[in-house]
Amino acid sequence: MKYILITLLLSTALALTACPSDDRSRNDNRSAPPPQVTRIATAEDLQHISDDGTYLLTADITVTGRWTSIAYFRGNLDGGHHVIRGLGDSLFIIIAKDATVTNLGILDSDLAYINSGQISYTYATNYSLVSHNYGTIYNSYAIDGDTLCDFFPKADAYVCGGLVDFNKGTIYNSYATRDVSCTGRDTRYCGGLVSYNEGTIENSYATGDISCRNSVSHHCGGLVAYNEGTIRNTYTTDNFLVNNHAEGTIGHSYATRSLRRTGSGTISDSDIRTLDQLQCPSDSPDGDPVLTCAGATTYDGWSSNIWIFGNDNTLPRLADAPFCPPSARACRW
Repeated sequence: MKYILITLLLSTALALTACPSDDRSRNDNRSAPPPQVTRIATAEDLQHISDDGTYLLTADITVTGRWTSIAYFRGNLDGGHHVIRGLGDSLFIIIAKDATVTNLGILDSDLAYINSGQISYTYATNYSLVSHNYGTIYNSYAIDGDTLCDFFPKADAYVCGGLVDFNKGTIYNSYATRDVSCTGRDTRYCGGLVSYNEGTIENSYATGDISCRNSVSHHCGGLVAYNEGTIRNTYTTDNFLVNNHAEGTIGHSYATRSLRRTGSGTISDSDIRTLDQLQCPSDSPDGDPVLTCAGATTYDGWSSNIWIFGNDNTLPRLADAPFCPPSARACRW
């Protein structure tokens, strides 16, 4: 039933975007009034979010009753650095193209089934952030717990990703520290950050344990399981950066055993590093951790405005995405 609803909503969205714009709006030079902000403080307020509008969470919210996912959202939601607990299902089914979600924590659930909008400074625990991403996700992350899997028709299989299951959009400045385990009979693609990538992943990393215990689960990658897109400035602490690098490109990226297990996609300026080599050294005699972090070539070309390299035998982390260690139940900005 959920897939039928999603199909109908997508058809409606396409029909709306096909409508011609009103020329009168382009000729009207008057400034539009600022949007009215609706404040959300309770679970009841949350359930009354409509498909559009501008919303601001003013408190942490715990949902105790049955939650009905908001089917289609094309508005703006600012989480105000608060968290939502107890949903038991996605907050949204579809986040539309022009919608934005920011500054929000989702505990023990996922944010949305499909994202075509913009998600930033948002995290999820015990679930991937979204299942299918066609929009933009940045400065966001997923932590804690073992991931659940979602069916992906193109692959005719279940896919499991630490942050996103299927990506055809853009993900940057984001990470996942949660474990990903493929144990289901039809589960074939498990990725630490993304399971199946046809989009762009940049300045991101994954540090969870990736395991495939079933013989059918033959695509397990520390960062991505199956890649047909672009990956650059990334690393994983797992064995393979990408399991099947079928097409696309990998650049300035690192893994502990191999950059790919199979595939014929392009790889440039990337290499294998031990976990110790991926960590930044305790001594930086020349004062430049970018150059001394695990040798002269590791992380070459990575921006110190985006990455914190440190000098205390730690892995690089993102400067603008809050760092939350595994098993952190909630993270503050």
